[in-house]
Amino acid sequence: MKIGISTIVDYYNYGNRLQNYALQQVLYGMGHEVETIRNYYQNKSSNPSNKIYRVSLEIKNGTFISKIKNRRRNKRRQQKFIEFTRQNISETEYLINANTKDEELKNIGNKFDAFIIGSDKVWNYTFLRFSEFDFVTYSNRPKISYAASFGVSNIEESLKDLYRHGLTEIDYISVRVEAGNKIVKDLIGVNPPVVLDPTMLLTVNEWKILTKNSALHIQQNYVVTYFLGDMTSEYLSYIKSYVRKKI
Repeated sequence: MKIGISTIVDYYNYGNRLQNYALQQVLYGMGHEVETIRNYYQNKSSNPSNKIYRVSLEIKNGTFISKIKNRRRNKRRQQKFIEFTRQNISETEYLINANTKDEELKNIGNKFDAFIIGSDKVWNYTFLRFSEFDFVTYSNRPKISYAASFGVSNIEESLKDLYRHGLTEIDYISVRVEAGNKIVKDLIGVNPPVVLDPTMLLTVNEWKILTKNSALHIQQNYVVTYFLGDMTSEYLSYIKSYVRKKI
């Protein structure tokens, strides 16, 4: 069976790339042919007037130079993520975006026997990239969601019809967190299971296969930390305690 993965395609985020890779590998292990559908939706930051406003604001508040340095660093980071994706994730050559015509979408929808939506915060309406395409509304082929997340606790009233329509088009729904379970129940009366993130479906040895050709060789014991936002003093204290015990 040929399966299309519909997820956030993010060349900046570790978790996003790893969940995409993991789900792909699980499906490969089941004997399926798999492709991740490249998608990029027009967002407000691409508007020239918004860019001019953003730059002028950065100059005014004194962050322009540091922002340039960060952008250069992020560009290098993005390139590494793109290289990882090219080497390890099978993506479509074509790209779905706001300019994709209905006929093209229909053809794409017919290229696959089934679709899996997820994982990650693929249904988070606060992301500028979010659209009805995240429910694969362009295809009548079987659709399931695996560990899909909303990233919010509630859906705005103005968006509920969009979500209801999208969710009812999915043949089988599973979510990543309890809040997602509640949202689905409230919107369409379905009680979806809460399942593991795809990264937890691979064994240690399967992850080691991915890292065996790494160019990074550290000759001493180490601990990696990865946080969303700032590290609190409590977290730092715990980490130092853990390091003293383990290393």
